[in-house]
Amino acid sequence: MGIGAIIFLIVLGLLLIWLEVLVIPGTTISGIGGIILMAGGIYLAFNQHGATTGVWVLLSTLGLLILSIVFFIKSNTWKRISLNSTVSSKMEHFEEDSIKPGENAKTITRLAPMGKVRVGGVDVDAESLSGLIDPGTEVVVTEVLKYKIYVKLKK
Repeated sequence: MGIGAIIFLIVLGLLLIWLEVLVIPGTTISGIGGIILMAGGIYLAFNQHGATTGVWVLLSTLGLLILSIVFFIKSNTWKRISLNSTVSSKMEHFEEDSIKPGENAKTITRLAPMGKVRVGGVDVDAESLSGLIDPGTEVVVTEVLKYKIYVKLKK
């Protein structure tokens, strides 16, 4: 096998690895295939062209891999493909004594099974014990925790 085919295997392997890193989440066939192609190209260089050529191919492959990593870092590729939104909401803390089991409440959002309910003018996170509950439905508080309450449909 010629040196051109070995270079082709290594470049194709590098492209598959970057496809794995940038596009396909997790460890998949693309990344494993890229590693196998690169290792196969290096092996063929050693096997068919001798130790000197094999070492040059190995060092060139490592250099190409390092240069591509540096290029992606310096070109701000990570900033373009990363999620830049922030979560500005927070859990609303309420006094456990201010809401009592048995109180009536009204759902603000759909409880599927989590959502928001209004109890005595206070909006709190709630979990439904009755399955899915649509917004605007009357519910009853069954249990009160520090940041969440449990509710069920009012009968």
